[in-house]
Amino acid sequence: MSRKKPKILIVDNEIEICTLFKDFFDFIGYESTFQTDGELILRELDKMEYDLLFVDLKLDTISGIEIVKKSKKVHPISEIIVVTGFGSEDSVTETLHYGASSYIQKPISFSDIRIQTEQALARNSFNTMTDKIKKAISSESESMVKHFDNILKLDRLTAFLNLSIDINALGDSILAGTADILPGKYYTFFFYDKINREMVFYSRDTISKKTHKSLEGRVKTAFEKLSNKEVESTYNVRIFRAAPTSDKDAEIQAENLSDIFIPILMENSICGILGISGAPEDILEDTEEILSLISNRIEHVLTNAALHRDTKLLALTDGLTGLLNHRAFHERLKQEFARFRRYGSCLSLIVADLDDLKVINDTYGHPVGDEVLRKIGQCLQEASRENDVLARYGGDEFVVLLPQINIKNTLTMAERIRVKINESLLKVNEDQILSSVSMGISAVPQIGIETPQDFLESADRALYIAKRAGKNRIEVAT
Repeated sequence: MSRKKPKILIVDNEIEICTLFKDFFDFIGYESTFQTDGELILRELDKMEYDLLFVDLKLDTISGIEIVKKSKKVHPISEIIVVTGFGSEDSVTETLHYGASSYIQKPISFSDIRIQTEQALARNSFNTMTDKIKKAISSESESMVKHFDNILKLDRLTAFLNLSIDINALGDSILAGTADILPGKYYTFFFYDKINREMVFYSRDTISKKTHKSLEGRVKTAFEKLSNKEVESTYNVRIFRAAPTSDKDAEIQAENLSDIFIPILMENSICGILGISGAPEDILEDTEEILSLISNRIEHVLTNAALHRDTKLLALTDGLTGLLNHRAFHERLKQEFARFRRYGSCLSLIVADLDDLKVINDTYGHPVGDEVLRKIGQCLQEASRENDVLARYGGDEFVVLLPQINIKNTLTMAERIRVKINESLLKVNEDQILSSVSMGISAVPQIGIETPQDFLESADRALYIAKRAGKNRIEVAT
């Protein structure tokens, strides 16, 4: 008995791409059809039969994401591969969240297409058989069907999380996947290590400010109790999907919520917490058990993401001072500025310049000048908070980026740094070298600062004024 040919549907608004795909699939023995009209496909998708769908992310009048959503609704077992030429990382991740199994970047490589096609069709065949087994046991036991569903959902969540190594995007994916598996009202992910400190809430509906603050306090307390660590106040808190409201009904319900919090490990150390909050009837008998299974799968993903992040940072570290280098600073500046714009908090920047480095180099030699620069880096580390961004910007210039710190507190910190450097003596033979720095400070929100470059230039202008005014002083940008 011969095996039936797999059916492949290609949706792309470029006829040349469609023809290339079809010729390729015809050549290797698959049955394929194509369509360039995205709106027609969206209307007629439920009447079509296919094992694998290739869909362009950008069609003429609609988004490929809409076709991905509908395909998973009307043909849940059929596989989807997204084709993209200009899609952002966020839009590609969104299609994966809605059910696409992978994506192909233009220009097209047919060797990659063949591999991904064979993998997708293998998954389709496996899932078809799995669906038959599920239907076979449905008449035997409702609890068996539920358990079978949980197995499949856990597998999908793991596969989806493994597609990303961006540690900043994992929180949303983890919570969305958890909400897909377990009933509840609010879902919480808290990740807390030396670099990333973020608490994310996922809410099916609106969430009141009172509920939001109550949950934040409970998560913080649970994490401190489980990890035996004290959580500093400097971490980002955000709500994924629902926005805060002052809904009175929601505030009353908040008092009766039940919580389950499970620790998240990374290299045998508690680095976070995963939680579900809901009405008592939402918390099922196996909720804690399944939440523990999810936490266990998160561990591997977070470890890989943190390793990728740390390796990247290692390549972006200044060899002399151990601080971030110029390139790394600009990357973090963009990230923190985007976070400031997104969440509406505050962000401050200190640009510091070592006074008279040339005099030190000419008098004592460059090795001594290097030791002074190293000492400056050490002073910055000792005077700053753990989540501040410290960098050697270049030569004798340093920068300190302070998330969630206003201009008043930044000025206090800058003065502490200035005094510490003044009091830090470096002995060379019989001489004691005194160092000083000039600093420029800027903070946002501030009128006229719309980009990270504006922000940096504002602080740099303040530094120039400090230099012109006599050095060893601080100026604030206005």
